[in-house]
Amino acid sequence: GGTCTSCHDPHGSLDTHLMAGDGDESCYQCHSERDFQRRVVHQVLETDGCRSCHEAHGSDEPGLLSASATSLCLSCHAAGSALSKTHGGYPVESTECTQCHDPHSAAQPGLLKASFHSPVADASCDFCHEDAVSSTPFELLAGDSELCYECHDEASLVEEMSTIHMPFEGGMCSECHDPHAADSPALLARAGNDLCVECHADQGRDFAHPHAAVTDGGCTSCHGAHAAPVGGLLLAEHDQLCADCHGEVESHDVAHLPYEEGL
Repeated sequence: GGTCTSCHDPHGSLDTHLMAGDGDESCYQCHSERDFQRRVVHQVLETDGCRSCHEAHGSDEPGLLSASATSLCLSCHAAGSALSKTHGGYPVESTECTQCHDPHSAAQPGLLKASFHSPVADASCDFCHEDAVSSTPFELLAGDSELCYECHDEASLVEEMSTIHMPFEGGMCSECHDPHAADSPALLARAGNDLCVECHADQGRDFAHPHAAVTDGGCTSCHGAHAAPVGGLLLAEHDQLCADCHGEVESHDVAHLPYEEGL
């Protein structure tokens, strides 16, 4: 069962199906309207509303989609020369459109996500993938990090630091970054601390008294993303890091022994 009256008025309505709100307004009671009204709005959302792609009550597809995501896209954006030309000749109808595009609205033209890899924006897929006419057009030309280092200087990301982040050291750039497009800056696969706690789950617990440096500034307030000069990927020694924010503790004549000895 469910709470029908979240969407329907049990007594009467000015809208069909006894909807409590007018059209998509019912959806926006729970879903933030801001995410669907950025600078570039998907035309079908503006003209036909949420129900053009989503079921209201239930679906066998994720996100209550009325069909698989790609088939929904192709129902308006038919596979063919126009779609292929826009994407550098690649058969993108066999991939997931939402790897690069936001299906609702975006700040970028073409509904591209907020952060996008420059070859994606230029439709230069062959920068990383086999040629479009290849029998395996989406095959990578090289391994994960090997491709990345053709543009991104590995040495500048490490800068002779002593502690290297394990995924970075293992050449697994795509563990943290999306190679095509992302909603987060720097092509990060998840926003803020959500990315870190996918591996460091223990630090994602609901603490009674969370450290403001974590909740406000995020993990990278104290830790390096790729490498750091101190163990634990710390950006400085423990006492120095703490004193950067808690400098008032240094104003006393007598210091607590653990603090005085940098413990």
